Amino acid sequence: MPRIRAAKLAIKKKEKYFVNLFVNYGPVEEKIAYCEKRAALEPGAGHKILKRKKVQEETKSRMEPVRLEQVLQQLMGDAVAQVTAKLQAEKDRIERELGHADGRPEHECR
Repeated sequence: MPRIRAAKLAIKKKEKYFVNLFVNYGPVEEKIAYCEKRAALEPGAGHKILKRKKVQEETKSRMEPVRLEQVLQQLMGDAVAQVTAKLQAEKDRIERELGHADGRPEHECR
């Protein structure tokens, strides 16, 4: 089935296409103009579409899994950093104890 150009779509389909593009490219202000152009909308129409409550709810619901994944990745990164710091501190403590236990200076233990 051949693709239909955005310019030939009905206005409601253009708006739906715009919202889909906006969510897929990442809902950031800088992408609005690009998505408007791709969906063959008038400049500024994207802002009006995005102000609609229904569109905001749809955007939020579609972006929720992405947001949750970002939070999860941040938490995992923080946890790994904490564990790494604790392991390094424990390693340093053990090296100091072993170095001083046999009478050698610390720099000769490595």
